Amino acid sequence: MTQTQVERLFIKDNTSLSATQFKKGGSAQSISANTVTVITNFDEVAITGQGELTPNAGFSDSNNNFEFAVTGIYYVDVHILFSIASINSDYNAVYPFWTENNGSDYTQLGQGIVGHAATGATSYGTTTWQGLVDVTDITNDKLQIKYQSEGATNVLTSDTRSDSTVNIIRLGDT
Repeated sequence: MTQTQVERLFIKDNTSLSATQFKKGGSAQSISANTVTVITNFDEVAITGQGELTPNAGFSDSNNNFEFAVTGIYYVDVHILFSIASINSDYNAVYPFWTENNGSDYTQLGQGIVGHAATGATSYGTTTWQGLVDVTDITNDKLQIKYQSEGATNVLTSDTRSDSTVNIIRLGDT
């Protein structure tokens, strides 16, 4: 089978496919111990060597939500890089929250947790979550990313790299 035949087999209509990546911008975000906190200040990636296919999502700094311009099924991939100055934490977690009523209330979609032993030394790690969301109403359906740690933590930024990121890929129609 030729490459063209394989492409036709797996990609019937790539006009519905889109992808974009957001990175945590600004300063590192301090997170207090045992507090679920919204992660703020994401920017669409503009780093040499990284690209996008017709992005259909945006991040709103006013409400700290990822918003979608087109309905459809989206794959969401979250990677949060964190540091703890004097590790006394046993876990770090990322939580995706979904609203279908423009932020009046949110439902937790899942969680990504990484555990580690308390050492008293500076520690770095990454916690991740991947899942699908079904956007049926572009006005009301939104995604928000939250973070929690047992100890005081910093969520690191991505000034020239993609360290803390949210990747959003539209797979097709809902």
